Amino acid sequence: MALTARPSTLPTVVGGAAQGPGYTLTNDEAGRIRAPQLSITASATGTAANRAPDIVLRDLDLSATLTPNGTGVGRFSIEGLGNTIVQVEGAVRMAGAGIGNGISITSSGRIQIVTDTGSLRVLDAGGLAAGEISLSSANIWSARSDVLSQLAADPAFAGRDDALRNNGGAVNDRGFIEGGRVTLRAGNSIFVQNSGTNIAFSGITTRDLLSLVPTGMTPLDVYAFGRQINPDGNYLINAGYFLRAALDQQGAGFASDAQLNLCLLATGACAGVFNNDGFSVAQDEIIGPVLRSATPRSVGDFPLIDVRWWDCDPKEEAPCQPAGPGSDW
Repeated sequence: MALTARPSTLPTVVGGAAQGPGYTLTNDEAGRIRAPQLSITASATGTAANRAPDIVLRDLDLSATLTPNGTGVGRFSIEGLGNTIVQVEGAVRMAGAGIGNGISITSSGRIQIVTDTGSLRVLDAGGLAAGEISLSSANIWSARSDVLSQLAADPAFAGRDDALRNNGGAVNDRGFIEGGRVTLRAGNSIFVQNSGTNIAFSGITTRDLLSLVPTGMTPLDVYAFGRQINPDGNYLINAGYFLRAALDQQGAGFASDAQLNLCLLATGACAGVFNNDGFSVAQDEIIGPVLRSATPRSVGDFPLIDVRWWDCDPKEEAPCQPAGPGSDW
């Protein structure tokens, strides 16, 4: 099923309980739709850089399987025409998802998730990450409202990285973008605020693969955090998660200081915590042995580092040292 909102100066609203101000598909109305795919297309409401969002997603409960009290929508997509701003300010969730199910949002301007109240999740019947989330835009931002306001005024504002690294609210281990696979295609920037702690990052949660894809004419600026949730509910975090990410080299590639979990996408060097749950904490920058190639092009160029044998004390400033078998150093 394809729905197209007529061009208007008022924003298109999807989800929630209230009508308006522009074309609206409420959560209850969406709950009566049964279709393999539900796609909604809307246009920009204006051209001013500081305008309100053109498309607003509020609380929306979808089901990938047909149920008496829920939708039967296998794929849900939002497409913004023109230089649109899409804002996720409610909890958007697809439950009962499997392979082939998912949520996709495309906007040439900006996609922003206001994590004070907003999230995107595709989950299976057991509540674990499943299906796929695909976001495509010039800019993809997921952060608290105060950080988003600063990014909108100046994407390179002083203290930006500190603001994104520091969780401004309660710890949320599963972050605010969650799916079996998450693919982020962006031309200018990807900024995802840490929703975990300073030693166990979160923000994006995948069960399988995170893919970062540059699509612009200039190197992609990335400062983001995430983790993997395993079938048993445990996590792969920090540098371990970075090593599993798929870093696409199309377009102009990544900026020299682009980072995922404090690991540089261009070189693979990681600073800060290197641990996984139950492992020691490595405080020093680890370079050299991380890389197989001076010009890595995929995560296959980065060998996994077994930190279980490191002699590390998070309270000490001395470098971590290999202290047992399993180390190549």
